Amino acid sequence: MDIKQLIYFVEVAKEKSFTKAAANCYVSQPALSKSIRHLEEELDSRLFIRDGAIFELTKEGEILFADATNLIDNFHNIRKNIEMTRTHLDAPIKIAVSPFLGNLFFGKIIAEFCALNPGLPISYYETDKLSLISPNFIKTMDISLLLSPQKEFEVTGDYDVSNLMPCNLMGLVSHQHGFEKKNNLSLQSFLRETIITTDDVLQIINANDLNPLGKKHVFSALNAEYVQNMILHKEGLLILPDFIAKSMAANPRYKLLELEYDITCRLVLIAKKNVRYSKILEKIQRYIFSEFNLKYRTL
Repeated sequence: MDIKQLIYFVEVAKEKSFTKAAANCYVSQPALSKSIRHLEEELDSRLFIRDGAIFELTKEGEILFADATNLIDNFHNIRKNIEMTRTHLDAPIKIAVSPFLGNLFFGKIIAEFCALNPGLPISYYETDKLSLISPNFIKTMDISLLLSPQKEFEVTGDYDVSNLMPCNLMGLVSHQHGFEKKNNLSLQSFLRETIITTDDVLQIINANDLNPLGKKHVFSALNAEYVQNMILHKEGLLILPDFIAKSMAANPRYKLLELEYDITCRLVLIAKKNVRYSKILEKIQRYIFSEFNLKYRTL
């Protein structure tokens, strides 16, 4: 005996019709009839009297109907209580994003989600501590958004890694720069020029077994204006993922350069496998994916 058999039985008793009960339970009539027959065999009792226009419960059926109704109500209450534990938080959901990505994209998306869900506590961090190479900080978060090398990195079995999009690194220079007339950047030039980039992009470069010999200037979103001035004064190459570089190249002051040597990466979302809060985490992930694809995927 299982809960589905009891639900089918109670529905038949209420409708006094196998056909209507099957429709209400979204199951075929033969399947429902078979379930009732197995229930009668298990209880060694006839549950219904069917004789022409007569469709009634037997005495055994009346006893089962009363108890089954209570069991079904208790079952629904159990499901409801379990569902409530998945939507009641003991602590805020912790979301971390690398600063440059947070400033450009995900800070706005998370703020919009919070406005739509004011009763859901969320702690939001923009930090340079995110790294799949040394994932200690990631393990303290519920959701992390960052750039990752193309090759797989193990976080632990307690996390899921989802790809938002693949990307390649590209260069940006001032139209006054010596590379202004070029369409791509040689590996030798890339290695010897002053590289201006973010900490997570520098990790991508190093993970591709490249170690630039020239000066490296690592910046965050907080000093983005200073970096812009460096580029415009021809003080280095700005290296960024293609979806960011292409959006910045819409500014006529910048020249977009493809790298002769492909440096691939991916934008990833890492989520903790939290059974208790799984519904909430799934809701946040769906919103991030849909909003990012809607607003930024075409960049």
